[in-house]
Amino acid sequence: MQQDEWKTEGIVLPDVLLFEAGAVDTPEEWLSRLTKAYQVRKPFQNSGSRRGIPYAVPICFGGNVRLTNENKKDDIELVSQTEREYQDFIAEKAGSLIATIREARKLSALREAGKGFPYLAEPYGNSTNMVLYATLINNTGERAEKALALLDFLLSEPAQNKLPEAGLLPTMSIANPPDPEKHPLLHGVYAQMSDAAYAFD
Repeated sequence: MQQDEWKTEGIVLPDVLLFEAGAVDTPEEWLSRLTKAYQVRKPFQNSGSRRGIPYAVPICFGGNVRLTNENKKDDIELVSQTEREYQDFIAEKAGSLIATIREARKLSALREAGKGFPYLAEPYGNSTNMVLYATLINNTGERAEKALALLDFLLSEPAQNKLPEAGLLPTMSIANPPDPEKHPLLHGVYAQMSDAAYAFD
């Protein structure tokens, strides 16, 4: 659910809601309090709470990376805020790009297809606002039990350990860090992450 989408007149809310940090501003008005505690990694502990009350739990996150064109290292640097900055970087109009893991994966796919240019990708910064949260709309009744089972599955060790295959990072402390040989960039972002956005800021 995107920012303020839940305020749309006549909207039917799902049993389990997924939203990005900052998409919800008043959880106490319509979200159920979570009654179960989860083993969340330190940077994300209490990030789904408002005034000490847990309303959501982080299920995955991404981080910023710096992509550098090896042929144009000293050229200008862009910050990817729209697709245009990424396209300018691909067109070699800039030497580096501060982007997300998603853009790094797109650039990697280009290189694997024999296109693009040699580049260096490295973690950038130690904070993220790219966090996906999950919550229950209702925490009583049979539907709530099934919704809780889905939430438990998303936060389980097997599900969390599969996230790097999709270019995402786990938030649960029970999950393994991404494999440094298989996913070196993800491993670097995961290892240096020390600060994360709160869901309701």
